[in-house]
Amino acid sequence: MEDQMVFIFETIYSILGSLAMPLFRTETLLFQMLGLPTSTSFRMFPRADTVPDYPATIAHSYVLITIMLIPHFVSRDRVMDGRGALGRLVRPLTRGASPLTEYLVMFARVWLAAAWANMAGAQFMTDQKLVWFAAKLSCEIFIL
Repeated sequence: MEDQMVFIFETIYSILGSLAMPLFRTETLLFQMLGLPTSTSFRMFPRADTVPDYPATIAHSYVLITIMLIPHFVSRDRVMDGRGALGRLVRPLTRGASPLTEYLVMFARVWLAAAWANMAGAQFMTDQKLVWFAAKLSCEIFIL
């Protein structure tokens, strides 16, 4: 039973990781065009060779799921009217804006949250400091 569950999760992560590849390549191209290092861990879709044994397919799957949740985040932001930490700063800019602007601002917030989570995960893989990892990951609540 346990082997079957592992197989199912590996299959799901493999499929989602494959679906995220065009987005990974687009982000890499943007980093190269801007002259930024592509080997950094502060990316939405980090490279697999950033840290040894880094589970890039899991990170890519997490980001892809988070991108698919952008409509939920936008509607939640409208209902809450920006009561979150970053929402107080951003909501006045998006309150009377078009839906496209709201989605673009939310995509920027999702990019920041995903890059932050991937950076924290990569640092945890090298440092093995659970307290700092939990502290960094909890900051993601303020971003979204």
